[in-house]
Amino acid sequence: MAIVNSCIRLLMREGNREKFSGKVLQLGNQEIITTEECLQKIAQEENFKLLEANCDIGYGRSKFGEHPTTVSSKYFFQRLGFETVDALDFSSFEGANIIHDLNVLLNKDFKNIGDYNLIYDGGTIEHIFSMPNALKNIFDLLSVGGRILHTSPVNMFNH
Repeated sequence: MAIVNSCIRLLMREGNREKFSGKVLQLGNQEIITTEECLQKIAQEENFKLLEANCDIGYGRSKFGEHPTTVSSKYFFQRLGFETVDALDFSSFEGANIIHDLNVLLNKDFKNIGDYNLIYDGGTIEHIFSMPNALKNIFDLLSVGGRILHTSPVNMFNH
């Protein structure tokens, strides 16, 4: 699961349509494959105002460890305008801070119900067996007026 420059451009266009703020939930902790210089170039081309992040750029995850051609997802989403950046996955293996299997419906006591202004799916939902449960869970986690963005791959290896 990765956010590449074409997805960065798509996110910036959506952020120009309606300004980002509040909380973002990534389905799976995304690998952001870009550099700070490239991020600034795309923002200039898209007339998108990047905000300051309250964390270090922190090289993001890569299959090869920390790498200078990636930035952390927290840094990236804060630059887009989100104050809180969370990641949901069925395990903490890739750094998710919310652990839940989307095949299983959330119970009413789940602490993040209705919290998120944006839910970003960059390649998770196609791996879920129970699509109705996954979609209901995503909807339940979304705040009123929130947005969902799916950028699931359809022509990659194993997809």
